[in-house]
Parts: sequence; structure tokens; C-alpha cells
Amino acid sequence: MNWIDWLLGIDRGGMEGAEAALSLKHAPALWVALLVIVPAVTGLAVWLYRREAGAPAPRARLVLALLRAALLLWIALLLCEPVLYLERARQRRSVVAVLVDQSQSMGIRDRIADAGERLQVARAVGLHEGPGPLPPKAGAELDACSRIDLVNRVLANRDLRLLDTLRERNEVRLYAFDARLVPLQTLETEGARGTAAAPPRFEAGGPLTAVGDAVKLALNDLRGQSLAAVVLFSDGRSNAGEDPRQVARMARDRHIPLFTVAPGIPQPLRDVELSRLEAPEVVLARDFVTLQFRLRAVGFDDQPVAIDLVERDRDGERVVHSQTVTVDAKTPEVPVTMRYKPQKPGELELVLQTNPLPLPGELTGENNRLVHPLKVVDQKLKILFVDGYPRWDYRYLKTALVRDDTVEVQAYLVSSDPDFPQEGTKGLPPLLAFPGERKALFEYDVILLGDVRPDDLASPAAGRDETLKNLADFVTELGGGLGFQAGTRANPVLYRDTPLAPLLPVELEDDPREIAPAAEGFRPRLTPEGRDHPILRLEADPAANARLIEDPQAGLPGFFWFSLVRRAKPGATVLAVHPTYEHERYGRIPLVAVQPCGRGRTMFVGLDEMFRWRYVVGDLYFYRFWRQAIAWLRQGRLLGSKRFHLELDRPRYTIGDRVRIGARVFDPYFRPSEEPSQEAHVETPRGARETVRLAPVPGKPGHYEGVFAPSEPRDPADPARTGLHRVWIGPEDEERDRAYAQFVCIAPNREFDDPTIDARTLDFMATTTEGRFFTLQTVAELPKLVRTVRSGAAVEAREDDLGNAPLAFLLFAVLITVEWIWRKALRMI
Repeated sequence: MNWIDWLLGIDRGGMEGAEAALSLKHAPALWVALLVIVPAVTGLAVWLYRREAGAPAPRARLVLALLRAALLLWIALLLCEPVLYLERARQRRSVVAVLVDQSQSMGIRDRIADAGERLQVARAVGLHEGPGPLPPKAGAELDACSRIDLVNRVLANRDLRLLDTLRERNEVRLYAFDARLVPLQTLETEGARGTAAAPPRFEAGGPLTAVGDAVKLALNDLRGQSLAAVVLFSDGRSNAGEDPRQVARMARDRHIPLFTVAPGIPQPLRDVELSRLEAPEVVLARDFVTLQFRLRAVGFDDQPVAIDLVERDRDGERVVHSQTVTVDAKTPEVPVTMRYKPQKPGELELVLQTNPLPLPGELTGENNRLVHPLKVVDQKLKILFVDGYPRWDYRYLKTALVRDDTVEVQAYLVSSDPDFPQEGTKGLPPLLAFPGERKALFEYDVILLGDVRPDDLASPAAGRDETLKNLADFVTELGGGLGFQAGTRANPVLYRDTPLAPLLPVELEDDPREIAPAAEGFRPRLTPEGRDHPILRLEADPAANARLIEDPQAGLPGFFWFSLVRRAKPGATVLAVHPTYEHERYGRIPLVAVQPCGRGRTMFVGLDEMFRWRYVVGDLYFYRFWRQAIAWLRQGRLLGSKRFHLELDRPRYTIGDRVRIGARVFDPYFRPSEEPSQEAHVETPRGARETVRLAPVPGKPGHYEGVFAPSEPRDPADPARTGLHRVWIGPEDEERDRAYAQFVCIAPNREFDDPTIDARTLDFMATTTEGRFFTLQTVAELPKLVRTVRSGAAVEAREDDLGNAPLAFLLFAVLITVEWIWRKALRMI
């Protein structure tokens, strides 16, 4: 700053070379100033001095009057607010916005298999120079790089000089984004040449990706500036905010090109997913557990996938079963069945997972695992087996049940002599009559009814109708299992107009016809539901299981008689049908069907020759079928205690979901509870306990419902919210009478729903805006295509107030001081 600028109070910082112009904010018209104000002020000063007594000679008075007039005119000038305007014409620089995706999916390591692509990417990220092959060490470093690591290396590559080349003609603005856009750094054009740009290091970790929002916010942030282009480093997987395609159309309307860069190799997904797990929630110790799930494999054509079943409890975890599944390109999703036998009672988790986890070449192993809570109880299954006469099926099944040390069976054969001791598990008293009273029936878990007439179920303690009503309540209210096996005499035709008719999974003909035994045997045809159902899963491999049941040459022996029914009831599931015989209106005749009934389950078997499956192999498939049927029927009873039952709408929840808890409660006399409310208790993974009040369900005596809504933590991924939760209801002081249920809470993660690079969206954004889509192999061409926007000269203007300048005060002080000194010398004061 020179001395003239100092006197005028001017700071020319940033305005070097500007033109200056003096102006008055409140200036009067020029003729008013010259013809009125100046003469009036001068005349006033002269007149005042002429009137002053003891005035000096006229010449001295005139000089003093002029000094006074000059002072007054100076004050008048300051009141007009003099300002100095500085103006400079400057060329406006264009801006390039560089946006880098920092979401969690950018932390994925892509598998680059092609040797040529590996070499090109390694050069782009500065891991290799020259034409030779990629050294092993550089290859290992490349494999260890995530998508965000590749972006960091590209931006910092001194040979590529991506940012330096961009800022030679443009100002570069750096942004980071996930669900939000964060401005980071501005790389200026002027004064930056010859120095390398030093961008910040980006880190992946954001829970969401909002590509559309990030671009839109960057456009708004730079509104009013000459935006030459937007450069976007992202995998394109937008899972939040505005649609990137719509934002691209907005950029096109503003004539702003988008240059998109995929931080990896866009390639088909290589992924294995385990899903749709079906398994019981409560089982008996030393009893087989069947787990059915689906395996979907993409990019693993004809390659074996190893799956481990891990048992996890408080003592640790152990692999209890392993299985290898091969998936081909034609059927990328296959059903898988595993069976294992838990040995110890308690609560545990079953974990199904690939080995290794993740598999080589997979982007993530998040979907390679399924977790299922399982309660193992150490109690024997109580079965009541009733038949009208000693059929072969009755004989073989009764013998197999008596030999099974995991069950307690009591058999009752109606046609036996009064003195014949009814058979059963050793140590149990033989039945003297059918136990038709409510309390006796409710001691069992599963009841199997063979070809027995309803009238034969009457007992001295309960008549026929009361017994049948108690049987229905045993299923619908208590959750027991009831199996019907057809016969030529009574079952199911005589149960048409009884309380058990609604429990049959099939509809009966109004005028039932007798089916004569066929001359040639037939084999059941599995339905799609039957192929996956645990009752008819006699072999683990689905194809082998179907051959075993259906194939006349390689399968089990066929049957010659079946029960003619109309069709399955709505809500029932048909597992097997007759291979050829069809109802005139409803299609093939159901042979095996199941259905839920209230709290329990029922099954219908329209065959009376299941013993034929014992041919050559003994009880292997015959008893496996019945044992699996009994295990399925008893599930309703095992899910809770005798008086308390719990159910959840599903076993897995994501943080933020509401857990619906349903309960069925009986009083000590097994009547539906009439209490105004019930309390359920939820134990969290960290041991805290929360109480949930359950309200009665209108119209459903004994039914209660409530919702468990965990309090929101500050961090949605708080581990206190994730893991195994246990729910129970029942008396505080009697643990064995409680009912239990379990659910697993997991943290949501949309970043890995589909983590592949979305090259289609990135290419659409680029081509729509007349930009270009790049991979890491071609990213070196990007700076050449980014144009510089010239929008003409921008005029910069600034005004400085001269009224506050040192010159204003200095001139005022000089004029008043000179006048005072002169007056003093002339002895006028």
C-alpha cells in the first residue's frame, strides 16, 4: 500500500490494476453546488467576518473568510458521503467437482481374474510399471486392495497425475459422500502449477449410498459457478435418496457432463447364499433334527460348495455335520437337507455356513450363514396308538415304537380280548380302555388313530361324543398331534359327522365308494410341497428321495389299496397323490396330507399298507416315515409347556422391527384362561430382562398378544440389540412349567444386498449427460475429455468510504488549526 492509498483509506488487496472513480452518495446537482451552495457558504463566511468587532485589515478578513468557507465546504462534502469505487474485469475459472463414494460397499475386494485386466489395473493404481508381467508381490498387493483403496491409489498416482491435469485448466473441488455429501478440499489453479495435488485419504464405512443425492447436492453447492464437469468415483449401487438416473437428467438439462469411474472390474456376481431355513424350534435330545434350506450359487458352476453345521452353546461351538453340494448353471438354486442328532438338553444355536467363509472370489460372506435357535429338551415323547384290529401296519409300527428308547408309547387294540394285556413301553401300565377323559388325553403328545370306529373310543369315564370332543380340544387347544391312517372298515368314512371331521385334512365323499385292491401296485407321486416336506424326506438327496418313492424299478414296493376321498381341504398341504386315479372334478386323489388345526397339527395317510416299505430293508424307511411324521405332529406340543404356549411371527428380525408375541394360556383345569392380561419376559443377549404385557385377543378365549419394541440405541448397530433373544411366559418360581421361544435380531445392511458394481447405472449417468463411463483401465483418458468452461469476464467491484479516510480528518484539522492560529496572531481571540 502506497502513501496515497493510505491517505484515501484504500485497500487494494485482490484488486490490483483496478480502475478508481470518485463519487458522492448524496451529491446535489452540479449547478446547485456551483451557483447556490458554494456562493452561499462563501458569502456567509465573509458576512460573519465583516460583522466581527476589531476586525483586521480587509485583506486579512478576506483570507480568514476563505479559510472558514473552505472548512464549511469540506464538512458539506463529507456529509455527501464521498466514496471511491474500484472496478476490475477478471476471467472466471471453471470448476470440476470430484465425488468419491465412501460407503461400506467400497470396502469390498473385487476378484480380478483376467491377467490382462489385472495388469492394466495395477498400472493405473501405481503398482506396476512397464510392459512386463505383473510380479507376484504386486499381484498380492492388488488382491488386498478394496475398491476405496484403488480410488486412493489412482488419485495419488504421480505417474497418472489425474488431479494435477484436471487443475491445470480448472479449479478442482473434492467431496466425499455416503448417505451425506461432505466438502473436503479445493485445489486451486493459480499458483499451484509445479506442485503436486495432495488429496485426502478416503475411508469406506458409510451405512448407505446416496449417489443421486450426492450429485444433486454438489450441483446445488456450485450453482452460479462455471461447472465444467462432475467426476464420480463410485460402484453405482445407490440404496438411498433420489434415483441417480433422474439426477443425471437434471444435470443434462443444465449442460453439465458426468464422468463416472467404476473402482474395480464390472463383472458378474460370484456369490453363494443360504436362505429359507426350515427347522423345528424344539426337539428331543438324541432325536434326529431335519434342517431344510435353499442354496443359491452364482458364478460357481459345477463347483462343490462345502457347508458346515455348527452347534453353538455356552460351552463353545463345534462342527457336528458337513455336507458338499454341487450346483450347475441350469439350476443355480437347490434344496439341501441336513440331519443331525443333538445329544444334550439346553438352548443352543445351529449355524449353517459355507467352508471357508466367505468362499474364494466372493465379494462378501454376509449371506453365507444361517442361524437358527433350537431348544433341546430331555423328555420322552408320549404316544397313544389306537387301532381296531391287528393290521400289519399296526403290528410293525407298534413294535418299532416300543423299541424306540426316545418315546413312551401305549397301544390300544380294540378287537383284543378283555384279558389281553395291551402293549406299550416297558414300565408303563397297560390300558384297560381308551383314555377318553380330558385329563388323561392331555398327557400325550401325539395320538395315532388307525382303522377304528368312533363308537369304539367310548370309555366308562367318557362317552363317545365327549371323547371325540376331548380329542378335538387336544389338537386345537393344547397343540397335540393327531394322525389318521385309513382302513377298509372305519377310517375316515365313519368320522364324517363327528367332532373330528374338521380335523381331517381331506374332504370326504357324500356317498363313499369302496375301492377294490388294484391288480398291480402303484407308487405315490410326490407333490412339489411333498418333495421338501420332512415327513416324506426318506433320503437327504431330493432326486434320490423322489426315485425311492416313485420309481417302479429302483424304488420301494408299491401299494394296492387307497382311501377314496374328494380333495384336500383349503389350508391343507398335500404331500403325495395317486399317480393315475383322478377325481372327476378335483384331480388326483390325495394320499398323504397335513394341516394345522388351532394350536396343533393333523395328518391323513390314505394307505393301509405302509408295511410294504419294509421289504428287504426292514424298518429303515417304514419307521423313518412314521417317526418323521410323529416328530412333525408333536411340534405344536413341544413349543411350550402344557398350560402355556408361545409363538412369534418369525424367528429372525432386523433392528427396528416390532416383535409380535402371541400366547395361549390355560388355567390349572386346562380351560382357556380368563385373566385380564398376561406377562411375557424377553431376555436380551446381554442378560437384561424386559417385561411385555399381553392383552386378550377379542373372540379368542385364552389367546393373548403383545408387541416387544426395544428402545432405540444411539448407534443403530449397537451389539446390545443384536443376537439371540429368549422369550418366556409362565410362573416365576417354576421354570419347568414355562413356555419358551427364541428369536435372533440382526443389524440391517443394505450395502451388501447386491454389492456388485452397477456399471449400467454409471454408464447411463455418463451417456445421458454427454460424459463418459470409465473403468480403472481407461481412467487415464479422463482429464483429456473434461473441457474448460469460459463464461466471459466477471466484473469485480468494491467501494471505499472516504469519509472515514485519514485525509478527511487531516484536512479538517489543518483548516481549523490554520484559522485558529491566524486569528490568534491577529488578536481576534
